Amino acid sequence: MASVEGAVMERLLRAHRAALAAVEPGLLVRREPLEQAPPWLLALGKAAWPMAEAALEQRSFQGALVVCPPRAGSLAGARVLHGSHPVPDQSSLAAGEAILEFARQARGGMLVLLSGGGSALAEALVEGLTLDDLQATTRALLAGGVPVQAINAVRRHLSRLKGGRLAALVPGPVQTLALSDVLGSPPEAIASGPTAPDPSTCEEALEACRGLNVPEHVLKVLASHETPKQPGETSYRVLADNRVMAEAACRELGPEARLLTCWLEGEARELGRFLACLAREGGKHTFVLSGEPTVTVRGPGKGGRCQELALSFSLAAEGVNATLLAASSDGIDGPTDAAGAVVDGTTAARARALGLNPRASLEANDAYPLLQATSSLLVTGPSGTNTNDLFLLQVE
Repeated sequence: MASVEGAVMERLLRAHRAALAAVEPGLLVRREPLEQAPPWLLALGKAAWPMAEAALEQRSFQGALVVCPPRAGSLAGARVLHGSHPVPDQSSLAAGEAILEFARQARGGMLVLLSGGGSALAEALVEGLTLDDLQATTRALLAGGVPVQAINAVRRHLSRLKGGRLAALVPGPVQTLALSDVLGSPPEAIASGPTAPDPSTCEEALEACRGLNVPEHVLKVLASHETPKQPGETSYRVLADNRVMAEAACRELGPEARLLTCWLEGEARELGRFLACLAREGGKHTFVLSGEPTVTVRGPGKGGRCQELALSFSLAAEGVNATLLAASSDGIDGPTDAAGAVVDGTTAARARALGLNPRASLEANDAYPLLQATSSLLVTGPSGTNTNDLFLLQVE
């Protein structure tokens, strides 16, 4: 990170830390009065561990199951299972079956602590589908740049767990407290809505797959496997989302910071050029944006959506006195160990001085090696939270 020096970088990094602190899952759950919550506990998602830990500090449960990404250690009072993300594997199927069995036992009702990533971490497939089918479909959707809302609609229609099916199995009331990683926080989309009725239809799920390399028999299942449309005995509340995160960044940056949007969507490289256009307008500004870009995979490179956006920005803002921090809130940008990157108007030129070709790297979806070589990667490790991506732009 030595390439972006001084007070500007430190200011943006402080704002990034403040943003993550505002959506720290354990803090959010500790604020909740759980004495009257249902007696069984399920925590599912990237933030499942800290959410469950906070709940177990407050009270005991008749049963507690936690499904989260792989991590070391044990959690007193709970059974912990690990799944795979972003593409489900056999551990995800084992976790899904365990959740279904757990739900059937939950007499008196279940408290569900839900966070993003649950769609891949746990799955129970409908009859006639295999893990290979699910993996091929997931990869096709991700590589096709399909928005996460549409990906979740497909997942709900292929699952015995999602789209409200989990809640239907519980012999008692279901209370859900969610940390949202979906723009607008629709309950059916967070972890593909295991405890929320599904407004999407088979036709919409099929439309998301149109033109992609999705197996034909998967399309047949999508055409015939409708999801529940009515809620049961459930309650649902979102504890925090990307707006909470962005507003915290604004407060840390001070009164001159301007929150532009919490709905930043679209192709990452195009959004990078858009932010460069803002930087080229001139004047001293600090902009805060949040959302979830997508990447259409064109090449065999290594990176993530925040890294691709940052590399695109560095090319389009070359020579401009501006700095961009682009980071995933969970600390894992794509299949890499980086949360994102901090770049400025000199990044592309410094890459060329090292013998690298920034434009070729962008075309190959290969941002990570270039950003690593220019000391631009932002590596935080997994944050334990998950509320979309954060973009902080300072123009001098």
